[in-house]
Amino acid sequence: MQYSDYDSIMSYDKDGFNNYTNLISDFDDAWSVAEQDAGYILTDNLQDYDVRTGFGLAGWKPDTNTGIKQAVEWWMWVSRSGAQ
Repeated sequence: MQYSDYDSIMSYDKDGFNNYTNLISDFDDAWSVAEQDAGYILTDNLQDYDVRTGFGLAGWKPDTNTGIKQAVEWWMWVSRSGAQ
């Protein structure tokens, strides 16, 4: 595994530099809530739902106008899942 310096991330949007790295923390918080909820669903044998719904119930709702939250979501999904 290769080391990544996540404390030095610089974020950009269509207009150039835009520091929205605080959203990474927000997504991480929502991920933790969704992950905990998934555990309850599993142990209590409840009806499961998709990950988008889980993130939404945890308070994460991607914006459709700027795409910034969508970019954060993609980045975090890839970095956590190891998908390329």
